[in-house]
Amino acid sequence: MVSIAFRSAASLPLEQVTQAFNLGFTGYYLPMSQTPEGLAQMMRENDVRLEDSAVLYVEGELAGIGLVGVRPPRGWVAGMGVAPQWRGQGIGARLLERLLGHMRAIGLHLAQLEALDVNAPALALYKRMGFQVVRPLTVYHGPLRLDTVPAPARRADDRSRARAVTARLALQDFDAAHAVAPAWQRERASLERVRGALDGLGLWDEGRLRAYALYSRQSGAYALLDAGALASDADDRRDDIMRLLRSLAEPAPETAFRAINIPPGDALGAALDAFGCAVTVTQREMSCALG
Repeated sequence: MVSIAFRSAASLPLEQVTQAFNLGFTGYYLPMSQTPEGLAQMMRENDVRLEDSAVLYVEGELAGIGLVGVRPPRGWVAGMGVAPQWRGQGIGARLLERLLGHMRAIGLHLAQLEALDVNAPALALYKRMGFQVVRPLTVYHGPLRLDTVPAPARRADDRSRARAVTARLALQDFDAAHAVAPAWQRERASLERVRGALDGLGLWDEGRLRAYALYSRQSGAYALLDAGALASDADDRRDDIMRLLRSLAEPAPETAFRAINIPPGDALGAALDAFGCAVTVTQREMSCALG
């Protein structure tokens, strides 16, 4: 039987934690590699705490990681991976047991995570450990096919205009602007931590903000961090966000748009679907009661 041990990630230099992360995700379905700076940023944005995360050792050697985000009463497995040579031997289950046990010990009531649809071994493990699928999540990446959806004719009484909005103002009515709860990385808590780096476009109607999109430019693409709309009707929410996305895309129609982990019923996902934006990844959001 192999020797397995865990250490608190807080007891190690960030460089070593990063090494453990990269080992755990070697050969993963999607390329995943972090620098210490990138990992630190991800942790800050998503309330991932080193003191609640674990580094895995097998036979005395660094072999993987389990990162945990904390937003009481919920915990989130932000990333869990085992080095390739140790996979398929039950070590991932031991690591997950360690993470869940710690969540219980610090008084959390619910554990959350996401798993790629193509990652059948992970999905099977999580189900064995008591996780249930909550909903699918979709990742989009590609240009908008503006020509497939003609711009709607404006009503004579529609005085709305698209112009800039600050992230601070856009996030004030965050809950009302979302018909369904966002995934962990898209929650207001994450957005508040990066709002100073975000650009915003709002749909204004006589001084009232009706809809907004928050984004950043990354390698020539738009990363859509959030979009919300206050209309009561789902189609109106979708259409308002479509107007904003069209305003962003029209100056350079070839520009790609990227949005991660969009749940069913989200107006941004409906707008991206209407524009034919490509779906690149699908995941399952899962949860496990810790009582």
